Amino acid sequence: SLNNQLFPLGMRNNVDIVGAERESTILDGEDKYSLVHARISPDDLHNVLANFTVKNLTITRGHKGSHRYGALFYRSVNNFTLENVDFTNSGSPRERRGFNFITFEACDNFTLRNICIYNNDITTDGWGEALFTAHRMESGQTMYAENIRFRDNYSPDGPSRIYIKGTGRPPDSYHATFVNLEITDNAIYPHGHWGYGALFYIDAKVRLVNTTVVGNRVYNVDNPAAISMGNYYSPELSVYNSIFYDNGGDYQMYFSRHPSHGGGPDVINVSHSLIENGRDGITEIYDVGSIVNWGEGNIDDDPLFAGKYNEFGDKNRYPYMLSEDSPARGAGTLDIPDFEFPEYDIAGNPRIVDGKIDMGAYQYYKPTTSIEDEEREGVTERLRDGEFNLRNFPNPVTYLHSDRQAGQTRSSTGTTIAFEAPESGEVVIEIYNVKGQFVRRVFDAYITKGEYNVFWDGKDERGRYVATGFYMYNLHFNDELVATGRATFIK
Repeated sequence: SLNNQLFPLGMRNNVDIVGAERESTILDGEDKYSLVHARISPDDLHNVLANFTVKNLTITRGHKGSHRYGALFYRSVNNFTLENVDFTNSGSPRERRGFNFITFEACDNFTLRNICIYNNDITTDGWGEALFTAHRMESGQTMYAENIRFRDNYSPDGPSRIYIKGTGRPPDSYHATFVNLEITDNAIYPHGHWGYGALFYIDAKVRLVNTTVVGNRVYNVDNPAAISMGNYYSPELSVYNSIFYDNGGDYQMYFSRHPSHGGGPDVINVSHSLIENGRDGITEIYDVGSIVNWGEGNIDDDPLFAGKYNEFGDKNRYPYMLSEDSPARGAGTLDIPDFEFPEYDIAGNPRIVDGKIDMGAYQYYKPTTSIEDEEREGVTERLRDGEFNLRNFPNPVTYLHSDRQAGQTRSSTGTTIAFEAPESGEVVIEIYNVKGQFVRRVFDAYITKGEYNVFWDGKDERGRYVATGFYMYNLHFNDELVATGRATFIK
């Protein structure tokens, strides 16, 4: 309403929507507009909507008071990517049934990467609502999702699940792969039915690799669980290197297919994962011959997470990272059929360290060299030649907390990161703390030769001010680390 924008944005073939960064490119639906649509009728065989990317932006307060149209709605669309996108602070219309906040319907060969879905309040009074749904997928269609976070979402009156549903039977059923997936601290209140008493509902062929499902609560049902399996299409779930813990019930997964639905058998495969209550954490509602293949390397133990506060009393941005003594460290497997691990985990740390991989969405990582050593080792010939002239000012950076008694208000000078580009190319600037943990990406763009200034306000990717200390900023040029600087923040 402030700048006369019209929503929803409609996608076109081979046309991308690319923001400068998530923090500054914001699509705000003001709680009354759906924001991004890509729709083709499944019966229209003459049109194809495909080959586009949406990335580097935040979608907030998005919904429309009509059936299915939430913040984002894609139907019968192929070959697209959604990358570096936050979905936050959105609600849903209580008066509508069948509402889905993020919908991919009958879509094929699409990729989701670096997506965070958090602080959404999905309030409905009907059945079938979902925070995230990929459904009506045909046999052989696929999706791939990497570095995905569902956290702190709330549904006070409706199922509001993550919903993956196909239409084909094995071996040609719909295939979905999630890697580095975090589902944490969500709360839903379904309508008191076993089949809806889980946060993640699966009726397709789904693979979970390095997933952390922790701290979720499902209310108003007997024996809630994190995952519900099956309805009509004989689903198969394969779980590797994952953690299911503290989800408020005796069970982490259950089979929910009713005998009248036919099909089967439904299958769960688990290996090298930490499952609370072990094999007993998986159950079957009805005796229809479902199968659990309990593989090697599974454990039932306290994962010993780093916790919500660090050793200095500051809040951890990633509280479900593993602590140094966690039994999940190095306990994963690298032997997964037809799968290639991503280079980094969900926090931006190396995914494989010393030839080993941890369980869960986070890899324990502690730099073995000092910052000075890392600076020297990461410096290329271009940095030594001074081509990029990377620096920041002011340095150190000082800012005040609000103090009512002293009459102060919170203020921050922030710091400007300046550099010179010797030629055109893709530039990315990222901030890391003294432990080598990712803090925030402050710049990601293709630029031409010239001088540039990038302002960093001292906040992390969730909008919180960083703690006192040293922070490294790395400049990548065409995917090559070419310069590193250091800023000091003092409260």
